Amino acid sequence: MYIFFYILLLNFIFIKSKIDLPINFKLEKINDKSDLKSIFSSYHKGHVESQIKFGSKQIPINFKLTFDYISTTISNSSVDNLTIIYNINDSTTHEMNETRIKLTGEPIRFAYLSSDIAHFDEKLIERINFFLVSKENDFKYQGIIGLGVNNVENYNYRDYNIINQLKKKKIINEYVISFSNDNNKEILIIGDYPEIYKSYKRIDVFTSNLDYFQFKYSLFIDNIISGNETIDNEKNIVFDLSCGFIEASYKYKDFIDKNFFNQLINVQNPKCHLETSNFLEYFYYCDKDTDISKMPSLIFQINSYNLSIELNAYNLFELINDKLFFLVVFKTTSPLYWKIGYLGLKKFNISFNQDGKTISFYDKNKDNDNDDKNKSNNNRVLLIALICVGIFLIVILVGFIYYYISHKKNKRIANELDDDFVYEPKDKEEKDEKETGGEKDENVQNAENDKLGINE
Repeated sequence: MYIFFYILLLNFIFIKSKIDLPINFKLEKINDKSDLKSIFSSYHKGHVESQIKFGSKQIPINFKLTFDYISTTISNSSVDNLTIIYNINDSTTHEMNETRIKLTGEPIRFAYLSSDIAHFDEKLIERINFFLVSKENDFKYQGIIGLGVNNVENYNYRDYNIINQLKKKKIINEYVISFSNDNNKEILIIGDYPEIYKSYKRIDVFTSNLDYFQFKYSLFIDNIISGNETIDNEKNIVFDLSCGFIEASYKYKDFIDKNFFNQLINVQNPKCHLETSNFLEYFYYCDKDTDISKMPSLIFQINSYNLSIELNAYNLFELINDKLFFLVVFKTTSPLYWKIGYLGLKKFNISFNQDGKTISFYDKNKDNDNDDKNKSNNNRVLLIALICVGIFLIVILVGFIYYYISHKKNKRIANELDDDFVYEPKDKEEKDEKETGGEKDENVQNAENDKLGINE
């Protein structure tokens, strides 16, 4: 019994309810690998993707991950697309409502409410709900998983959101996701905050509820600063997994031209270049040996949380095909908000809580970190104490069992070795007494008479 409870205790302490989902940044087709415009467009129009196995045959489905929606959608193989390989009729574990429903604000217009088993991070999930797409010519994906914030209070299909389902099934601890890197492999952590930031101070910032973005995460920024100069005030930034780069205002373009790029572009042997993409975005790239250390940092300030989020020079560039691409690009018209694509998002080290509607940042400052470290130390002491108590109880239990078994065995052996010891059942003694009529043995009676002087 003690061992059973001890195992439950260890499971409670050590087993973490989260899922590590491998992801990759899926590029759009590159028409010409030597053409930098084509390379840029491929990255800027890319999206985050992950593979999950569905159905009794464990069909691997490539899902586009997006903040645009919160529902889960899968294409049936009846869709006129050769890349669709999942067929619900081939799965013996599928369930489907045969009534076709009409949807609004979703990636498809019509769908069937369906469910099937799924494998996440080698974990078998008995039932996952999703919209099943059939005969939708404008839907080109094998599947879509919506990871957006739960902004719509009257949304009717919360049970078709993947995070909500995993939380209800107690597969994960929290309604939280984080983009991380593990041994140079990009992963999406679902259900808990990253271990690497456990000792940091976590700052949870409420996402702005912008109706025209509906499910996307966004932040209200008081000041956007670079090189001690304020670039923008009171701007919103929006996080988007369906693009690669950061889209910024023209005021920032003018600033970096003046303070960095002009010195490297307007020379006889330029180290950097300004190009216009096929979709009319302006973008910069430099030779990979260019000294980028003098690029001013980009800082986002949120005054109500006393928070400054900084991207330094090395965060603002990405090495792609032996060229350093500047991660900030500019539309031909200055936008009302800044957009943070995936290549920029993963530089921030942040987490998104769907139910709490927060975006979390991690402060490495030691002065702000004492409380979390004290909590961590207290938890460590408690863990060690629990382990010691558990081991002590197990030792006592094993010792008691050993003593009980060995003592019982030794007693039986001693009795068997005693030649004068005769095992007489109690029932037999009572029977003999009845047969003699309750009379005493003659010798015993004479001995008693002698003591009383009767025999004399």
